[in-house]
Amino acid sequence: LLVPGELRVSVVSAFIGAPVLIFLVRRKSNGGGL
Repeated sequence: LLVPGELRVSVVSAFIGAPVLIFLVRRKSNGGGL
């Protein structure tokens, strides 16, 4: 899959950002604890 640099960067950051975002939301809804 050949994509322009900018598009590839945004796709990679989306792949990395999504789990981080879910993790932060879960942590927040858990009261910040485990």
